Amino acid sequence: MRRQSRLIPLCVVGLGFGFASVVANAAAIQIVSQSVKANFADETLAFRIEFDQPPDLTTLGENGRPVQNFGYDIKSDATSGDLFDFDRAIRHQDAASTVVAFDRDIEGNLVKGRGPIDFTLNGNVVTFASTFQQINDTDGKFLYRVFATENGALTSDAVGATIPLPSPVWVGVLGLGALVLMRMRGLGSLFVA
Repeated sequence: MRRQSRLIPLCVVGLGFGFASVVANAAAIQIVSQSVKANFADETLAFRIEFDQPPDLTTLGENGRPVQNFGYDIKSDATSGDLFDFDRAIRHQDAASTVVAFDRDIEGNLVKGRGPIDFTLNGNVVTFASTFQQINDTDGKFLYRVFATENGALTSDAVGATIPLPSPVWVGVLGLGALVLMRMRGLGSLFVA
């Protein structure tokens, strides 16, 4: 009987260590796909991030921030300077299902928080919407970097833009496609010496 009473606590401790090692060895979250779509007519933005696994955005680490997390850095003037000269940011800061939009001061510090902006986590996809005004943007045309972190360390990131391609680019793409099609059908020899 004594032997069994000692065995139970050892099994419980063993299971605890096993669970901790599984959690510690779990793969860090990675961004699979992402998008920010601007609706210029009603001045709204639709944000979407798909991760490789459902993220745990509610467990807080020692720093008080979610262990698995995401954020955006935004460069509102997409026509000048360096891509990484960010002047805005969107951050998920606590266990709530919200993000906050910030401006950046000259040293890059986050200032003037605006929010909260609710987000939805459905499986491994995070979505939220904001207005241009909520992120302190005037035209919805900006460059951005989206990133995922685990315990504060970067696990993946991606860059994108909400700037639509100018119409001459589409004409060029269609023209090139027509030339390729003509070449495939044997008509391309008319244009090649």
